[in-house]
Amino acid sequence: MKIQVVLTSVLKDAAGNERLVYDITEGTTVKDVLLELKSRFPAMGEELFDQDGRLEPHIFVAVNDAQVSR
Repeated sequence: MKIQVVLTSVLKDAAGNERLVYDITEGTTVKDVLLELKSRFPAMGEELFDQDGRLEPHIFVAVNDAQVSR
């Protein structure tokens, strides 16, 4: 299944693009995708996660226009 990741602000700058397309397998979680982003774009990691590996509070994640709860 293909998904589209839309990035804004510093995340867009770190990726060099505002939209990324990923081919994911069934069972892939939002956290899996975020960790892939961190791996692919190391500069994005500091923006996405705190020192304990938790999503930073200023990061908004939505799936099909619905915010994902923390």
